[in-house]
Amino acid sequence: NGLTLPKESHCIELGCGVGRITRRLPQHCAKVNGFDVSAGHLQLAREYLDAQHVDNVELRQLKRIDDLAEAPAADVFFSAIVLQHNPPPVIAAILDCVFARLKPDGTAYFQVPTYEENYRFAVDDYLRERGDELNMEMHVLPQKDILRIAAHHGLQPVEILEHAIPELKIGHLSNYFLLRKTG
Repeated sequence: NGLTLPKESHCIELGCGVGRITRRLPQHCAKVNGFDVSAGHLQLAREYLDAQHVDNVELRQLKRIDDLAEAPAADVFFSAIVLQHNPPPVIAAILDCVFARLKPDGTAYFQVPTYEENYRFAVDDYLRERGDELNMEMHVLPQKDILRIAAHHGLQPVEILEHAIPELKIGHLSNYFLLRKTG
């Protein structure tokens, strides 16, 4: 897409897991902050990155959205197959937070399901029906909402691609977003 990163770029990765993609990010960014909700995954990621001699990655457990707000300003935001595990208001709050952390000319590359036939979300219903379940959640944030949050922070679409995954049922749509913050 003709985008380049500053030589000393800084990346925020949301959902770094055990570090498989995190390991590749320092090839493009001088500094990486990897966030994940799982302390166990972060421990495995640290062991993996140390074994690969990757030393410019800082890993942090994400306990609340404000943890992202405390990250240094970044040139890049990256997240794949992570955001959908949060309810739509949380996805929106995360995007709002990380978009605010992007520097001018910063780039965001992330994936979010944007449509599911008959999907609806109501906070009261969610809280009443969820209970103490620990099942993996799958949620949707409509593309119009993502683009509204992006525009609020001066980000414009460079490209939006359909996320082609075989497991995706008919009536579902997931997208990769490549956005750029105007200077």
